[in-house]
Amino acid sequence: MSHDSNRTGPHPGASPAQLGAGLGVASVPNMRDLGGWSTRDGGRVVRGAVYRSTDLSRLTNEDRRAVEALGIRAVFDL
Repeated sequence: MSHDSNRTGPHPGASPAQLGAGLGVASVPNMRDLGGWSTRDGGRVVRGAVYRSTDLSRLTNEDRRAVEALGIRAVFDL
């Protein structure tokens, strides 16, 4: 089995606006919902369950409130 056969990615035909699009958090512009991406077992990541971003310490007060409204319970800084 080739490495490519194990690749995961977006739902076929999904546009950036539908999948992995930014959340409009100006102070952390690359913050994204990873929902909709396929998993190796054929499932999908649930929308609103996993987010990615860079340095959350850069959040403005306004953006911090918007991120808090997402209900994120844990942050993993890799």
